[in-house]
Amino acid sequence: MLSRVADSIYWMNRYVERAENIARFIDVNLTLLLDSPIGVSQQWKPLVLTTGDLHLFEERYGEANANNVIRFLTFDRAYPNSIISCLNAARENARSIRYCIRQVERSLHQITGTPEGTWNTGVERCLGKLRADLDYLTIDDVMESGLHEFLDDLQRRMNEVGLRLSETFFAIQPVT
Repeated sequence: MLSRVADSIYWMNRYVERAENIARFIDVNLTLLLDSPIGVSQQWKPLVLTTGDLHLFEERYGEANANNVIRFLTFDRAYPNSIISCLNAARENARSIRYCIRQVERSLHQITGTPEGTWNTGVERCLGKLRADLDYLTIDDVMESGLHEFLDDLQRRMNEVGLRLSETFFAIQPVT
């Protein structure tokens, strides 16, 4: 179950990075156009060329002008590398993380016999805190700490759950 969470975190991060890169491409191109001398043709086709999807773009939009390229790279839900598609995929991975953590917590309580909502071991407490934090998380919380910092902290906390799980159930306890 935890490997599924790690996989979802990885892909959520990749999709967010991809969306950021596309946004940066568009921003840089728009900035370069502002500095271009009057009469210089706009360079939108190279932007689509860098994605490797020129053929797909030409089938759907034809001419590589500002409106078409921005629509394709930003809002085209049928294009899997558009910003909107990447952010939707990242959101689905985030949902799967929450679901997996709830399932792990339920299973843990079944194993220990501790009622849900309470804790008797360090791993139950650690996992319960993580789940509660994720249940009440807002996008403002993520943006306040920074996306990279949030993902790092989430991975650190997942590792802590794994460590406590190992200590609670698999570590050899000294005989007294």
